[in-house]
Amino acid sequence: MYTRTKQLLDLYSRFWRESPTDPPELPTVFTLEEQQQREAGLDVFMDKLSQRPKTVPETEPERRAARQQFFSKLRVMAGSLLGFDRQQLDVIFSPAATQSAAEFVARARKFDPGIKPEDIYQAARNVWAMNGLQYLLGLKVELTPSIFAYSLLYPYSDNYLDDPAIPVDVKCKFNERFGRRINGEKVKPANGHEQRVFDLIGEIEGQWDRRRFPQVYGSLIAIHIAQIKSLSLLHHNGSAQCVDVTGIALEKGGASVLADGYLIAGKLTEEQAEFMFGYGAYLQLVDDLQDVREDKSAGLLTVFTRNNGTMPLDAVANKTFHFSQKVMRSLDGFALNGRTAPVKKILRETALALLINAAGRAIDYFTPEYQTMLQNHSPYRFSYLAEKKQKLSNNKTSPAHWMQVFAEGGID
Repeated sequence: MYTRTKQLLDLYSRFWRESPTDPPELPTVFTLEEQQQREAGLDVFMDKLSQRPKTVPETEPERRAARQQFFSKLRVMAGSLLGFDRQQLDVIFSPAATQSAAEFVARARKFDPGIKPEDIYQAARNVWAMNGLQYLLGLKVELTPSIFAYSLLYPYSDNYLDDPAIPVDVKCKFNERFGRRINGEKVKPANGHEQRVFDLIGEIEGQWDRRRFPQVYGSLIAIHIAQIKSLSLLHHNGSAQCVDVTGIALEKGGASVLADGYLIAGKLTEEQAEFMFGYGAYLQLVDDLQDVREDKSAGLLTVFTRNNGTMPLDAVANKTFHFSQKVMRSLDGFALNGRTAPVKKILRETALALLINAAGRAIDYFTPEYQTMLQNHSPYRFSYLAEKKQKLSNNKTSPAHWMQVFAEGGID
């Protein structure tokens, strides 16, 4: 598995090096009037979303009705404001996908009653993404033990390792014990946090036999190794010269979604593994771009912060646009049929939208000309999106709040 991950990293590192820095050809251009019309529609939607239930749903029929109402609103918004067609909406808001999301929220709260709403929301987004990959792989869409466990491992491990307040020696000791547990050893947890992490590994072991599906655990080791390497992006003593910033980013992101695939299916074809790794590498770049301001402040090295903000990000953003096009070509390795076609279309269309939105959140790091170009290809003005992001941070209107409404036992 290590050899295969290294091969994929070499492939996508070459794709990154070969990606040009000249401006890409972007499809849709939005006029100011079109942007304002969409913004007005989104305002109406958010007003509806902010309306708290007068009573907390206590029974499963009541929670089911609340879920249906919430996802019905989301479907209308996705269709009218984001441009998804009926086939795409049927995939995104299928009964199986919405049921999976609701089951995850309820199980997460049972697993850890003290879990933060924002952590549930972050993990639930990964559940939804893995459900989409089930569609792509021709599998039944459902919340499996591995999807539940791996989605929660993000807030419990990845966020823990990214926290600059936790000393590096503490992280190293955690990583050592975590790696041994992934390898199947019986390890005594140092605290309650580690106990939960180890319990999640146990959930995966309950679904995938280690001897029959070694690649599942090999993929977990691969992302674990990538996480360890990523510590050098934060603890680098002010020098970026000896750190392979791009390689670490591609490996961490690629190994993460590659693990998604193995945890979903147990085994992957060469073509499937290639797409999973590339898509994960691309998503890591998108995350790093949208977080450039916070990462720069925290001293975290990424391909977007390593010049310390002394140069505009126009060229590296262009490179990322071209890189995404290479990644999306690897989708051709999946069978095309009535079930996978909408998913492929969603992935290709949202890849571009994600990058434009990420660039909009880092808009101050681009030249004025580039800012104008990006704005023209966004369905919403970046200033408007920043305002709405602030409003969503209010728990009363956040998706995290609503997802708790669906959980068994309601909300506090």
